[in-house]
Formats: sequence, C-alpha cells, structure tokens
Amino acid sequence: MRVFSLWQGDIEPYVQIIKDAGGLVFWTVGSPDDAARAKDMGVDFIVAQGREAGGHLVGSAPAMPLLPSIVDAARGVPVVAAGGIAEGRGLIAAMALGACGVWMGTRFVASKESANHRGYKERVVAARATDLVETELFDAGWQESPHQVIRNSTYSRWEEAGRPANGQRPGEGERISSFPDGKPLYRYDIAAAWDGMEGDWEASPLYAGAAVELIHDVKSVAEIVGEIEATAQAALERIADLRSRFVRRVAAA
Repeated sequence: MRVFSLWQGDIEPYVQIIKDAGGLVFWTVGSPDDAARAKDMGVDFIVAQGREAGGHLVGSAPAMPLLPSIVDAARGVPVVAAGGIAEGRGLIAAMALGACGVWMGTRFVASKESANHRGYKERVVAARATDLVETELFDAGWQESPHQVIRNSTYSRWEEAGRPANGQRPGEGERISSFPDGKPLYRYDIAAAWDGMEGDWEASPLYAGAAVELIHDVKSVAEIVGEIEATAQAALERIADLRSRFVRRVAAA
C-alpha cells in the first residue's frame, strides 16, 4: 500500500489522483476548519499537528488542547496526533482525547535506522526544549513557512547579524556540504543533514520538536517501539490503580 502525506496548500486536486492509484492519504492539519473538510475530500487519516512539533509547522495551538477539537470536527475520519510525543504516555494521552494513534517524528530521527547524519541524531539527544527555535530562516525551497529547529551555527550567525532579511543574511549562497550523490547543500537550504555528508553539515536545519525532552539516546526502531509499548502499558496500569484507589475512597466515605 502506498501512503502519501500531504500538509500544505490546496491538497484537493491531488487526493482523488492518489485514491485512484490505490494510495492512502494522510493530511496534516492545524485547525478544526481543515479537519472538517477532510471527509468530503476523501482523506483517509488526519494528522493533528500541535505547535510543539518539529520541522515545518501548520499547528495553530499545542497538541493536547487542539486534538479534541480536530477529532470533533473530523466527522469520523481517523485522527493521528503529532507534536511533542515520544513515548507511550503521550500515546495514551492522545488516545484518551480521541486519536487513533500518534505520529512521532523527532523520536525516530534519533534512531539507528534513520538516514540522518549521526551528528544530527546526537544533537537531538543532547537538546532540551530551550534549545529549540521557531523560525522561517531555512527557506530555500519553501519561503514563509515556519519551522522548528535546534539552534545551530547558521541561526546564531544570523541572529548576531541583527536578523537581516533574505538576500542580506551572512553566508547566503555558501556551499556548506554535499549530499552523498554530490549534489551541493547550501546555507539556508531546507534539507536536513543526511548520513554521509561531510563539511559543515551542522549548519543545515536540525529539525526537532519539544519531544527532545523525552529523548535520551539513539536506539533501534525495534527498541523504540518496545519502549513505547512498555511505557504505554505502565501508564494504563497506573490509571487503573488510581481509579481503584478513588473508587475505594468514595465507597469508604
């Protein structure tokens, strides 16, 4: 099954083309208004993105307050929660608010199987939420599109220069690295650092969300999924225990 993830602009012209080709359509939205249109367009899954997500942003509010309103507006289209989720407790919280599952981006950047540069993975592990910035700085390819990244040398140089406008930024047009196929990577490009890149790969956008607070090491996908399962089960057991205590206290009152 082919899966297509759409997130920006007018997606309606493409949905039927994808459906006719046998694909599934995931649409990342940031508001109930968009979610309300999904069913009529034939979208298979809505991704409700909170503002704490990493990478390019459409979320209009934090994930947990936003999610129930998107679920209510979706008219039965399954909703997947995204933004700030990295383990099982977030999964259980999202499902309690009506999601059918979760979308974890930052957690899987820091996986052994990820094609991203090992240094990028290490930066995700080392980062805290205070290291994140929301910006439109990395815009070669997508202008005026906000995104969340870990503060890096490119961002710091731009900030120290007084945040100049596009065309006047320090190092603009400078080649900082190359893709494995030899294609150049320039400062302010939207592409993140891939494995095998040399040169100043750290100057490329290090996309990450608030989930960095929950990521402490690079693990295999199998280990990450196992950890999600274990922390979700522990959360359910704790909820059951709290409910049992509450019932006993009420009965004894």
